[in-house]
Amino acid sequence: MKINKLCDYKGLKIGKPTPKKPSEEELNATLQGLLEQHATTEIKNSEAENGDTVNLDFEGFQDGVAFEGGKGVNYDLVLGSHTFIPGFEDQLVGHKAGDEVDVNVTFPENYQAENLKGKPAVFKCKINKVLIKKPAVLDDDFAKKFEMSSVDELKKALEDQLYVKNANKELNEYVGKVWQHIYENSDVEFDDEELESKINEVVNYYGDMMKQYGATLDQYLEMAKMTLDDFKKQVRPDAVNMMIMDIVTAHVIEKENLIVTEEDLDAEVAQIKAYYNLPEEECNNIRKNEVENLKKEILKSKISKLLLDSNE
Repeated sequence: MKINKLCDYKGLKIGKPTPKKPSEEELNATLQGLLEQHATTEIKNSEAENGDTVNLDFEGFQDGVAFEGGKGVNYDLVLGSHTFIPGFEDQLVGHKAGDEVDVNVTFPENYQAENLKGKPAVFKCKINKVLIKKPAVLDDDFAKKFEMSSVDELKKALEDQLYVKNANKELNEYVGKVWQHIYENSDVEFDDEELESKINEVVNYYGDMMKQYGATLDQYLEMAKMTLDDFKKQVRPDAVNMMIMDIVTAHVIEKENLIVTEEDLDAEVAQIKAYYNLPEEECNNIRKNEVENLKKEILKSKISKLLLDSNE
């Protein structure tokens, strides 16, 4: 690998944002979301409307024959949520508890079950109950659920959280812009073999990600109508940026003498434990078996802080 020019990583004038106080609209939206999260439901004795929840039993039929996967018991369906196929929920609007309704629908052409694509069906439904959602009331009693003494104290706490959240988002985006500047202003020549290895690493990453969704990379490529070579060309810029990032990272680590201490590792594991609410034994296993990955994440955080502190 031949490095022609590596961009300076300090003293850059990228335009660091100044964190701002969250707007009144943003605070109100957050409060409303909190009230919605703690909403309660109560029985509604009148007809169902969009936004109401209907608890129903249903069974689907095609030409008078029940089909597999078309049955549900005591299913809570929010009308207007578009959870079910088009037209289903609309036909339940205006009905009340105890009503039996035949819902006539046509399955979409792109429906996942081959035997149902584009086919008409009838769902025989019985509405067990209709529920209306009642958002929580913003008062001091509500604030006490969050160990706050008053609504004003709750608002202040939410405002502080929003400020930190927004500031972190803006500063992370700024660090991303610093990296982008480094990518665009570094002249690095890669050996074909090195670049191909990194491209394969990216491809393998996507393959592993597909497995988490119960699919394979081949299935994804087939769906996207791409060959493996096409996909490699698509991810090539990412691979190049990753190689530049690896080079800059190694350079900064060496030049700044960045190290990972035992205290750093303990703090990282404690943070993981708190975030994911993991048991002590699992955290001990992470501390023991994932040391190299932990070190990489810690060094990445230290470099991000360095880039944040050293540029404007």
